[in-house]
Amino acid sequence: SNNFVEGVSHKIRRQIEDLEKAGGVESGTLTVDGVPVDSYIT
Repeated sequence: SNNFVEGVSHKIRRQIEDLEKAGGVESGTLTVDGVPVDSYIT
């Protein structure tokens, strides 16, 4: 559903912000509920 996608996108943005504050983002390390984001994007 669209709400699920919006929720996932919001979680990703929050994680990116948190990682930036913590000192940088390494691509490929983002997860949503323990599942790599790549599995949602592809």
